[in-house]
Amino acid sequence: AHLECPRYRIQGGLMLGCPVFGFGHNGHLAWGVTTAYRDAWDLYRVERVAGDPTRYRTVEGTGVITRQRERRRVRFGREVLIEWESCQHGVIYPGWQHHDGTDLALRLVPSDLASYVEGYLDLAESKSVADHQRALARINDGPFDFNHVYAHKDGHIAWEPFGRLPRRAGDGLFVRDAHDPSAQWDGFVPFGEMPKIQNPERGFVNSANSIVDPDNFRVATTAVHVEPRHRHDRIAGFLAARPKHSVESFMALQRDLGSDYGPRLRDA
Repeated sequence: AHLECPRYRIQGGLMLGCPVFGFGHNGHLAWGVTTAYRDAWDLYRVERVAGDPTRYRTVEGTGVITRQRERRRVRFGREVLIEWESCQHGVIYPGWQHHDGTDLALRLVPSDLASYVEGYLDLAESKSVADHQRALARINDGPFDFNHVYAHKDGHIAWEPFGRLPRRAGDGLFVRDAHDPSAQWDGFVPFGEMPKIQNPERGFVNSANSIVDPDNFRVATTAVHVEPRHRHDRIAGFLAARPKHSVESFMALQRDLGSDYGPRLRDA
């Protein structure tokens, strides 16, 4: 899409229904995204107190379990009754249980849809690197997570992923106990402390739905949340193969169907 208004002039790809350009350029900056697969949720075993199903074990002692009921209007004017339970450690869905019969709660990172949309409007209007980074900090509070790569016309390039992350000990790959002190969240990782790569000596940044920075990925995801780095490494090799690129060379990259591991797998 191509969108012009008093605030900005931008071309790129947008989310349906709202002027949110996930990738594009505005004459000052160009940016693109791939999925970051952040680790933004945890499953907790909720051990109810014997004789009182409205309370469960926590680090402090016990916590309250609240029962929720809502009637919602759905298609053709019908109404449905939705019932569930919730606690400090998330939503306890009916029928969700660990293999030993303990109830499970799903805790999700909260998000701010208004901050997300307003941040993207600021991104479209950004003229400097500082403008762009302030916009990303607002987008970070939204519901989605992406590997965001961008370049300023003056030469600044960077990879700065966004998507609010819980500050936790270890990662959230396995089910945890709600009463385990090491399983608790300690707020959220500030956007300024997220992994970043800015103006690397190699002269380019790239991403491909996988781990971009192998040395610092654990704050954001786990090795099994993401796709393997095969495509990422192939793109990096393509970019490093020549000092300058053109529209034609990038068209060739977009058409590339090769696989570095494919021939080895085939021969084996």
